[in-house]
Amino acid sequence: MMASVPVTVRQAPGLWAAVADVSRRAGVRPPDEIHLIGDPDVTVEEDSVLLGLVGGRRRMSVGLALLHTLGADELLALVAYESARRGARNEERAAQVAIRAAGPETVARATRELWAVREAWESFLNVYVQPGREAGYAPEDVFGGFAAMVDARRPLLGLGEPVRRATALMGDIPLSWGHRLLDPGERMLLGWPDFTTAVMTAELQREADRIYRRIGSVIAGDPGRLSLAHVFDLIAGGPLPLGLIAGALFPDRTRDEAVPLFAGPLATLMRLAAVRSCVAEWRHTWAGPPELVGPDGLPLRLEDLAARALGSPEAAAEACRRLTDLGVVLFAGAGPGRHRSIE
Repeated sequence: MMASVPVTVRQAPGLWAAVADVSRRAGVRPPDEIHLIGDPDVTVEEDSVLLGLVGGRRRMSVGLALLHTLGADELLALVAYESARRGARNEERAAQVAIRAAGPETVARATRELWAVREAWESFLNVYVQPGREAGYAPEDVFGGFAAMVDARRPLLGLGEPVRRATALMGDIPLSWGHRLLDPGERMLLGWPDFTTAVMTAELQREADRIYRRIGSVIAGDPGRLSLAHVFDLIAGGPLPLGLIAGALFPDRTRDEAVPLFAGPLATLMRLAAVRSCVAEWRHTWAGPPELVGPDGLPLRLEDLAARALGSPEAAAEACRRLTDLGVVLFAGAGPGRHRSIE
């Protein structure tokens, strides 16, 4: 059963009054109960008695994701439609009732924006929330984050700026309600910037661990003790050791093909060392993916430096000097076992 939070008249008088008003205008029974759910949806259920001849208690469920993103008029248009659909059991009749209660333009806009918010919610969970949950973290304010993401992308999502936000019907929404709807379990709760940093660093460490394990499979020693410094030593050893470790990462390629491709994994190891050395940090943004930025606040681009480092032992030494000058500790971000991994 989907988690829900019952909301009383005392807790949300504005929502109850608005729902009662739109129900009156639509000519339908108002709900006896209002519940909040997580998903972007509005549903109406009714306990029928006497084999359905007499209506029982009506329960309305309203998605917190909708309350945070739609306008009040659009949300109430959906309320009118769902209430009428429950009573008439007819889509066309329900649409007519909703139009009478909210107006044709508002109903059309509400229907269009409902689908856009549903798609955005699915993407938000998959891209932002789920990777963190798998890493042992949970955002402190899931629905506030979703609202911020939608606001940053309204033109892209085809959503207009609401005249009056639906959250105005609720007043303050306790964070605990969001936790009840999307249970964090035992995961560590973090604000969004810290959540992004923790998740991106965990993913970076996981990828680096995989790289170190592959390298460790073709050289002597404990892969758990490998670090960027050791990898640079191998690169500086010339074409033979470089080809060996590159081939371990790209076993389906010839060594000549694998060496230039190794710039990608090397850049990953460089990024992790920079993060673990506190030289770089993740900049949280809702407009796109997080950015890794350096001490100057500019994006830290290490791909070209990694590619040049593969050119010769001298180029590898120069790359080491460049990183050291930035403050990167080449032994930071060592292989599996040295830092927590989410694998």
